[in-house]
Amino acid sequence: MHDLFNKLNEVTILEEPLANLDRKQASIYKLFPEFDDRVKAVGRAGGISLDREEPGVMYFKSSSVTQDPGQKIYDIVIRFSDIEKQIKRLAPDMRLWKADKSAIDLRKLAAEIFDDSDVKISCSCPSALYHGFDYIQTKRKSKAGDPETRAPRIRNPHEYGVACKHIQAVRDALPWYKSTLASHLKRYYSKSIASAEKKVLKMQKAIKKGVEFLKKREAEKPVSYTRGGKAVKEK
Repeated sequence: MHDLFNKLNEVTILEEPLANLDRKQASIYKLFPEFDDRVKAVGRAGGISLDREEPGVMYFKSSSVTQDPGQKIYDIVIRFSDIEKQIKRLAPDMRLWKADKSAIDLRKLAAEIFDDSDVKISCSCPSALYHGFDYIQTKRKSKAGDPETRAPRIRNPHEYGVACKHIQAVRDALPWYKSTLASHLKRYYSKSIASAEKKVLKMQKAIKKGVEFLKKREAEKPVSYTRGGKAVKEK
């Protein structure tokens, strides 16, 4: 997964999609060349697990790799900021609907939304603060929770990366949570989805009616042909 990342220019942006944060995260290898091993160590220490949900927010737990005294479990927050907008934007895309076109396929919709939706992230681990990830997220308007204004001038002066190994472990696991993400949409956004579906079906019905009208009008036109190079209408 990490080999597919592209370096993103250092800019300050309003809330970003996960895909943009992925690209910024590519520079983490300049800070931690062995970063992939660090992420794998999270899995060996117990991995990550979904703790609870709120509308547009998923809370995860992660075991501490170093087993710091007094705090062996860290809290990770993934907050999706524009799900309502994404539902309206994506609903007309019939590739995301079920095969019979009766309704939107929530798994397909979830896959699109959770990659493109603007997000805010945070982790309670010490690295998030000491290596400046809290600061970098704040700078990029992608920090969930309280902002951090102290730059990592000693441990990460070039501000490489955007997230710690625990958040990366969650990010890597998200594709395996498709059913969970789909259930999240159904649980908290069913009314918005139903409303979007209704508008799309209404529009399709109007388009179909318009096409049928044009076909009928075309069929009722008098047949024309030529006689001696001149157009003649059939009476």
